[in-house]
Amino acid sequence: DGFIIAGTTSTGTNGSYDMLLIRTDLQGEPLWERNYGTSSWELCNAMELLPDGFILGGISYGGGMLNGAAYVVKTDLNGDTLWTRTYGGPYRMECNGLTRTTDQGIVLAGSIGTTQGPEDGFVAKLDDIGEQLWITILGGDSTDVFRSVVEDSSGNIVACGVTNSGLDVSRIYLASV
Repeated sequence: DGFIIAGTTSTGTNGSYDMLLIRTDLQGEPLWERNYGTSSWELCNAMELLPDGFILGGISYGGGMLNGAAYVVKTDLNGDTLWTRTYGGPYRMECNGLTRTTDQGIVLAGSIGTTQGPEDGFVAKLDDIGEQLWITILGGDSTDVFRSVVEDSSGNIVACGVTNSGLDVSRIYLASV
């Protein structure tokens, strides 16, 4: 009955940059607009429509996470926040893609900093309330980043991105976890 638009706004109500979700009618007229974030920057990289709402993923620089932490917001169908979560540690972590799984969980894919310097790709599974169930980190000697993630018809989680590890040029990075 309309369109859903997700992104980042620089005029957020919660700080300089916030995640943004807009619902419009079929003519593109806004029905509602919601901002999600802290008093610091939150950038939206991914959005998925759920049967009962929306899930947004990206990165937050709030809550003392100066390097950035993966940031996930789940809403109802009216865009009202059901929960928000940040994931990360001492190194930068960013969610670039996400998907809902058949068991009602959520899988994130993105990049995470390492002690060696370059970022590795990560895939993490969340339950329906955002608790992290597991994380798999994959990478080599250079930067590896996942940009998207899907669940295939057999229930396998497949992430796709880019790698520079062991190469002179960037290549497609495909992994099943």
